[in-house]
Amino acid sequence: MAQPSVQAIYAYSQKTIPGRPNGIDVGIGPRSPSPTRYLIYIVLDSNRAISSSSAWVLGKHYSAVLRRVESPVVISDGSHGYIGGVDTLVERTLGAVFQVELGKLDEEICQDDVQKSMVRQNDVVVLLKIGQSTWHGTIKQVSMLRPIYGR
Repeated sequence: MAQPSVQAIYAYSQKTIPGRPNGIDVGIGPRSPSPTRYLIYIVLDSNRAISSSSAWVLGKHYSAVLRRVESPVVISDGSHGYIGGVDTLVERTLGAVFQVELGKLDEEICQDDVQKSMVRQNDVVVLLKIGQSTWHGTIKQVSMLRPIYGR
């Protein structure tokens, strides 16, 4: 059986700003900013069972899992505190779209010179296990989205 091919990979970062968009903060005391969240998507030409073994984001290694999502992938006003319009993260496609969900940060180091080079030269490196093969997907630079407001 032929292996599915990766059609595209997308990576976004989004900061969370403490408080509310209208400037009124009903909380008590100072708030520290939440960590930046990363939204990573992969488009494949089929919906075969695939596992994501890991991802490097800005040189840090995370465990990762894939979750199937529908296309198009958009975020808009009102979704998760997002202010500022609508952004399409993945256009409508006939391919199978998966979100790469980052798990816990771990201390794994790159195994070989090829991986080391990829991690050094790219903001994001995703490793997919497809059947018996391993695929490395890379994004040179993460695209920044408008921030969201947190509580």
